[in-house]
Amino acid sequence: MNILCFGDSNTWGYKPDKSGRYDENIRWTGLLQKKLGSGYHIIEEGLCGRTTVFQDELREGRRGLDLIGVTVEMHNPIDLMIIMLGTNDCKTRYRASASVIAKGLDQVIRKARQNASRHFDLLVISPIHLGVGVGDADFDPEFDENLDFVLFRDHGKAIARPYYYFKKLMKKCNIDCTKHVWHDLRHTYATLLDQNNMNMKVVSEILGHYSEEFTNEVYVIHKPEVIIYDTSEVMNSFIESLKLDSTERTIPVYDISFIQEYLF
Repeated sequence: MNILCFGDSNTWGYKPDKSGRYDENIRWTGLLQKKLGSGYHIIEEGLCGRTTVFQDELREGRRGLDLIGVTVEMHNPIDLMIIMLGTNDCKTRYRASASVIAKGLDQVIRKARQNASRHFDLLVISPIHLGVGVGDADFDPEFDENLDFVLFRDHGKAIARPYYYFKKLMKKCNIDCTKHVWHDLRHTYATLLDQNNMNMKVVSEILGHYSEEFTNEVYVIHKPEVIIYDTSEVMNSFIESLKLDSTERTIPVYDISFIQEYLF
């Protein structure tokens, strides 16, 4: 029985202390081989930094979607595929929600089945829980939650948990914050650019997606009855008001209740 284990550094056996790779007697794939015995063939296909569909601009060949097809062909026939991906999709630069990561994983699985010589069983293992300190800059800056934030306090310090204030804002606007998350704003942004005839390839690159098709299908809202209003004029007026001297500052009040149902 051929069992293909397709994953990232957790499958490859990367040591968290950065000292290299665990030997086969410690890696979970090696332990699985010992447990099952000689009647089973465990095929290790782990790669550090591998994602589902996101392109790593720093290291080539990390998109699982690009390699799963040829990997399956190399090891055909396969009886069982164990796939564990998604951890690297959580890197700050990708800004991917759990639902987006799941959609990416679905594409990887579909491509694997397309290239298989026969039907195989499938076992999907959820990404492991990221331990304490993983997001610290001195451990792995790629998971740093404070990276590239654009929301700041009055004294200039970046807001580390913008989604917390996002929820407070939703409540203040009488919008059900259980139905909308911070990540939804990326969908709004993509839709606004699309409605203003922005080239979808450019939109995809801005959002850090691997293809314009993915951006168009997943992030752009295509419901004709939904119109997302561009509030840039309102925001620009607000920003200009903040440039005034504190003694002259007047904060304009705008009634935007009419667009609440179209925000997302």
